[in-house]
This record gives sequence, structure tokens and C-alpha cells, in this order.
Amino acid sequence: MKDPLRLLNPNGEVVDTFTPSTSARSGVSFERIDFAGPDAPENWQFCYLRTGHTLGLPSSRPEDAEGQELPELSRRFIVINEILFRPRPDAPEWVELYNPQKVDAPLLGWTVADSRDRPVPLPPVTLPAGGYVVLTRNAEEFRAAYPNAPPETIVAELALPTLNNTGDRVVLRGPNGEVVDAVEYGSVDLEEGQSLERRHADWDSERLDNWLPAVDLSYSTPGTENSVSQETGERPVLVATPNPFDPDEGPTELRFEAPLRSTISLRIFDSAGTLIRVLLDEEPHGGRQSLLWDGTDDAGNAVAPGIYIAQLLAIVDEKPKATAIAVVVAQR
Repeated sequence: MKDPLRLLNPNGEVVDTFTPSTSARSGVSFERIDFAGPDAPENWQFCYLRTGHTLGLPSSRPEDAEGQELPELSRRFIVINEILFRPRPDAPEWVELYNPQKVDAPLLGWTVADSRDRPVPLPPVTLPAGGYVVLTRNAEEFRAAYPNAPPETIVAELALPTLNNTGDRVVLRGPNGEVVDAVEYGSVDLEEGQSLERRHADWDSERLDNWLPAVDLSYSTPGTENSVSQETGERPVLVATPNPFDPDEGPTELRFEAPLRSTISLRIFDSAGTLIRVLLDEEPHGGRQSLLWDGTDDAGNAVAPGIYIAQLLAIVDEKPKATAIAVVVAQR
């Protein structure tokens, strides 16, 4: 939880506040760094001590962590967020890190290792608040293989350990050698180029139900929110942007969501109810996704200006659930 706290005096006036910038960690306290400083994300930290708190004592310091084993999750403010261990032939393996904090995180002195536990130093990059960094052996190959990755995504090139398709362990350590995060995966049946995505940053990395194969149509989401990270409602949702749209100026984006366990189809009908385009046909996963319609039919012919119906059909537990919207193709 991220509930704010308020300290009131006998007159009901607010004397001080505490607004957590991230979810609390089990058994580990938040500490104020500067007692005279404001209630701001940069003025709070997790306790560095093995006990997990400094009750009745001054706040801990980073050097207090040297030579001691830290409590579980106490430094887990950066998480392993996505793993691509079975790449396409033209793409490298990669591991994505995510910073859920509201403050930037320097990664100077950090390392990554696999199950052989041979730490490899990370380049001295700074992971922005709410941002992502992709760790890979070849940054140029990664950029070429994932042209749609946001340009602001940091791609850090390093001697990333080879990740086994039949199962492996990814371990992220901080500058003092403490384990910040660790993920162990087994033999997962994935397509080439399909990543393993984390569902929730606040859930323990070792929870098996916290990792699922990516359901995005591109099979992975480097540099963006994971396709399995957000729960959806039981009813499918469909939105088109822009709408109306002129195909000569670009396609419309059909954004949709459906329960992860559903089988989905997305079809375009003309105003007479004739099926003209099948964009998805019984795809095995729902979730939050998007794709483009360029205003053509299944034969590749441009459709005439007018009103068309986009229908999203989700089969959940063998029960059909559908939604539909009007999409207007503007005058060419």
C-alpha cells in the first residue's frame, strides 16, 4: 500500500506528513534522511540495517550495510522486469530492469549474473524514475531488432551471461554485493522472440504467478509497460484513435483489453454487416494490446469512406463476450 500519513497537533493542524514514493517492503521501515527536510521522495529511504528498522535511533547510512546481510527486499527498489532468453535469430538476448521509484537510481558498481554466479559489471548508467534499462550483449543489434522500443529507453551493452532456454537464474546485485533482485525460471514454452514478463513490481520475484509469457502482439515490450502487468475487467474494451481517420495520413490505432485467459478475435465490418477485414483470429491471449488498421480489406484494397464496425470478441471460459465500436474512414 502507498497510503499517506499525517501528524496532527491537538488543534487538528497538520504538523508533518509522510507520502511513500513506493510500496512498503516486508519487515523494512522507511527512514527520513534529513529531519529538517521536506516530505519528498528524495528525503526518504529504506533502512540499511539488517534489523530492518532504527526504532529510537538515527536513520541508517549506506555504509551501515557493509559486511552485513540485508533483510529480504530491503534494497529491492530496482526490479528485474522482463527477460528474453529465446531470441529470434536476428536479435540478442536481453534483460530489462525497471525503476518504480519517483527518484533516479545510479547503477554504478551494480552487477548481473546467471545461475553460475559470475557477476558481470553494469555500465555506469542512471536509471530514471519510472524508467527502464535493457541489458544486452549488442546494443546495435537490439535497436535494429526492436525499432519500436521508445527512443528514451537506455540500452546498456555488457557481457550479459548466456541465458539457458531450459531454465536459469538472473541475479541483480548492488554496489556492496547485496542481492537487489533475483529471478529463477524453469522450462517455459515460449515462441522465438517472446519474453517472460513480470506482472507486479511489488510482488516477490520468486512468486511463480508473478511471471507470464508476454501477450503483446509483438511478443515483448522492452522499454514500456509489460503486457501482463495490468489486470483487466471481465468485459472486453475497444478504442480507436484517431477516429475518424484518413488512411492517406496514417492508420488508426485499435487499442483493446480483454481478460488474459481469453481467446480474442478482432474483425472489421462495413455498414451492411459484411466482413471485410480480419485483424486477429482466435489469438490465444488477451491482456492490453494494440494494433493498426490502415483502411484496407483482406485483399489489400482501400475501403471507401464511410462508417465501419470494429468488433472485439473474447472467449472466456468457453463463454463469448464482445464489444464493438464505429470507426469512420474520412473522405480521401
